[in-house]
Amino acid sequence: MGMVVAALFIINVIFIWAYVYFRPELLNYKALNVFDKCTFGVAIMLGSVAAFNIFARFDTANAADKNQELGLALIYAFAVSAAVFFCMFLIRNFFIFRARNNDIY
Repeated sequence: MGMVVAALFIINVIFIWAYVYFRPELLNYKALNVFDKCTFGVAIMLGSVAAFNIFARFDTANAADKNQELGLALIYAFAVSAAVFFCMFLIRNFFIFRARNNDIY
């Protein structure tokens, strides 16, 4: 389970790097910064909810399943945050802040 957590952590780092590095150009930077901060907030909140969901489900589980609780919580949190960053990257760059034909000088 440790390898899965490490792989998802690396995928998350790559998605966050791509989200921050590949920003659209020629637009309102204030609106872009607000959108980026909201994306980070949503990723943290949904990842926390996913981890809490695992802790709540394993609260009544037997002792054998209790050992896997932290690993599964990290896997769910990393998977949800990676999905959020991927979806918001696509929405930000290709739908909301895309360059239109008359915007390019």
